Amino acid sequence: MTLGERLVKLRNEKCLSQGALAEALGVSRQSVSKWETDASVPELDKLVRLSDLFEISLDELVRGKAGPGEPPVGPPQTPEEISWPPKFAQLYRERAHLLGWLMVAWGFLCALNSVQVITNYFAQTGWEYTVRFLQVSAYNYLLHALKLVTGLFIVFRGRHFSGRFRWYHLGCVLVILGAFGFRHIRFIQAGLLERLMIDFFFYLRYYKDQPKELLDHVKKGYHGGRYTSVNLTNADTIEFRIFRGTLKYNTLIATLQLLDRICDVALCLTDDQIKAMSWTTFASGCTQPELVRYLKERRLYVNDPVESEEEV
Repeated sequence: MTLGERLVKLRNEKCLSQGALAEALGVSRQSVSKWETDASVPELDKLVRLSDLFEISLDELVRGKAGPGEPPVGPPQTPEEISWPPKFAQLYRERAHLLGWLMVAWGFLCALNSVQVITNYFAQTGWEYTVRFLQVSAYNYLLHALKLVTGLFIVFRGRHFSGRFRWYHLGCVLVILGAFGFRHIRFIQAGLLERLMIDFFFYLRYYKDQPKELLDHVKKGYHGGRYTSVNLTNADTIEFRIFRGTLKYNTLIATLQLLDRICDVALCLTDDQIKAMSWTTFASGCTQPELVRYLKERRLYVNDPVESEEEV
C-alpha cells in the first residue's frame, strides 16, 4: 500500500473530507489530492502533523507498519463511529449544513401561505381592511423572512465546518424550533421570537402611558373604532363589550346568561363539535327565562310575539 493509499484510508476512517484535512494542516485541498494520488510527498513537518492527527506513529504512516513496541492498529473508534453506520456518519459530518435547505423550504412555504391568506382577505374585505390586517400581522412576515435568512446562513456558513459536524450539533434543531415555534408540536406552537415580536409590535403601535389614552386611541378609529375590544388586564382573558342597547334590565341579564351558555359550550365540546353545531341546537340549550325571552323578542328562539321592555 502506497503512502497516498494509506492517507486515503486513514482520512476515511476519521470521516474527514479533503477540504477538512487541508484546513487542519494549513494547506490547500489540491496539495492533499496530490499526496493521495502519490503525485507528491508531504514535507516532514506535515507528516508529523498527519501522524498526530491520525493518532499513529510516523513509521506506520510512512512505511505502513508500527514501530518497536507499538501495536499495529489504527486509531480507536469513538462511540459515535461505532454506533453510526460509517457511510452515514461521513455523509453527516461533511454535508450536515445542507439541512439548512429544510429551513429555507419551511420559510418559503410559510410565506406562500401568508400570501394566500392576504389574497383571500383582500378578496373579501378590500384594500382598507387588508392594509390594517397587514399592519397588525407584520411580525408574522418578518418571522418568515428570518426563517429564510437563517436557513441560507446555515447552508453557506456551514460549508466552512464540513467534516467537523458531530451528532450533538443536531441540538440546534431544537433551539431553532423553540425560537420560531412549530404549529404541529403543541408545547412549542408559539416560539420565543414570535412572542417577543408580538409584544414589540403591540408596544410600538398601541402602548400608551395611561389606560384613558389607550381607550381614546381606540375610539378614534385607529384599529376598528369603538367596536375594538381593549383588554387592560392580561392576555389570557376575553372581553365582552356591552353597549347602550344593553341597558334594558332583561337584556343585561340575558347577555350574562348568553355568555354563560357560550362558556359551557366552549368547555364541554371539542372544536369540531362546535363547528358542526347549528344555531337551533345552540338555542335549544338556552333554558334561562330572561335569555329565552330575549331570543323570542328577536325571533331567534320561536316565532312567538313577546312584549318588549322599556329602558330603565
